[in-house]
Amino acid sequence: MNEKLVEQMLCDDRVKSILIGNIHALTVIPENVKKVIVYCHGLGANKNWMARFYEPLYQNQIGIIAFDFPGHGEDERIFSDFPFEQCLSDLEKVIDYAKQYAKVSLFGCSFGGFVVLNELLKHSQIESTYLMCPAVNFCSIVEKKTGVSEQFYETHDSIFLYKHMKLTKEIYHTLKEAEAKVMASFYQNIHIIHGKMDTTVDYQVIQVFCQKHASLLTTIESGKHELYGFDQEIIDWLLKEF
Repeated sequence: MNEKLVEQMLCDDRVKSILIGNIHALTVIPENVKKVIVYCHGLGANKNWMARFYEPLYQNQIGIIAFDFPGHGEDERIFSDFPFEQCLSDLEKVIDYAKQYAKVSLFGCSFGGFVVLNELLKHSQIESTYLMCPAVNFCSIVEKKTGVSEQFYETHDSIFLYKHMKLTKEIYHTLKEAEAKVMASFYQNIHIIHGKMDTTVDYQVIQVFCQKHASLLTTIESGKHELYGFDQEIIDWLLKEF
């Protein structure tokens, strides 16, 4: 993440640091706002990543609210197990907060995209959805990177997935079921931008997903996961789709 961009954003008087209940969030809402985007960051990231694209959105009367998932950024809540269900609950609270300003769209990056897709299964009033390098097969990615499986839990109780948060057998099954629902469901009005060189979320997986859902896919030929170095392309993609 570009620390200079983050520093500039945090010094911007238009950007407000707020609490939505106990959820740490940043908001920037222009006058006569047309739409509000709720941004969901990836695993290990935080709300400050909205620094990559908030200014051009603001100039086009699009507001943005970004928040920290449990255990990320400023969030100080303690979870012994990986809190996937809490991520969904927090997103729902932020969506309800954002509705006071304008119609709400969702924007998820990597793991944040996986959370967004699961939230869409129970939240039908979202106008449109934008996904960057979405981990549509998040549980499969975790299996590949950590070696967890049904057989793993025959001899182990858990594995640390992120920081101090454990992936127990119960949470593993929750993620596996969530991935199955995402893959089996049908989505509408989804726009995806993805890098062909992504080694975390395989490009072919995204191609198949987009074909099934008739989703609009924008490809960055040399882009890797989370598309570092392609901020202008991300901005152009967002503004074009809006």
